Amino acid sequence: MIVPNASFLPGLREICTRRGRLLIVDEILTGLGRTGYWFQCDASNVVPDLLCVGKALAGGLPLSACIGTPDVMSAWGRSTGEARHTSTFLGNPLACAAARATLATLRAEGWPARVATRGAAFGAALQRFADLPGVHAVRGTGLLWGVELRDRDGAPDARRTFAVICEALRRGVLLLGDGTHRNVLAFTPPFCLEDSVRDAALDAVGAALAATAPSAGASA
Repeated sequence: MIVPNASFLPGLREICTRRGRLLIVDEILTGLGRTGYWFQCDASNVVPDLLCVGKALAGGLPLSACIGTPDVMSAWGRSTGEARHTSTFLGNPLACAAARATLATLRAEGWPARVATRGAAFGAALQRFADLPGVHAVRGTGLLWGVELRDRDGAPDARRTFAVICEALRRGVLLLGDGTHRNVLAFTPPFCLEDSVRDAALDAVGAALAATAPSAGASA
């Protein structure tokens, strides 16, 4: 859940172009409005050579896609009879129909822009945790946020992160541990999350953080 510097992706684009390399952007998690843009690379005005999408693409049905520029995709060459690229479930009609409907809904209802607005409010609400013991950082964009936990020595605190996840689950909130060291609480709420539900969920997370705080553990 680390938001890169604004110059990061444009810098990669420049290096790849200068050296004749392909820039491949994985937007399976960040794409289709999750960060407040159709794709996060749009925030940097960067056009990749290949773009990987999935997850939300078919509204819950399994479907992924790799989108490329004409120059890159033409590298397959013309078929002389057999498929140049295939897979067992390629072009599944049901999943493709679901994807068309999902994309139409995202576009018609303006969800990327709505996520940008809702995400700003969600991020502001998360700041209540910023000064709690053991919270190292609160960061994110759109409706993709992380709360990083570290121990008193500044080391990644995966054990407490897991404890918070368990405590939150007991209170009816599902969280995941993310990051290289599994010490980041990942928040990826649905786009349609209502403010009242958001506040109730964050109250539960706050209670879970309080229950697992170092002082609470010491007193127990």
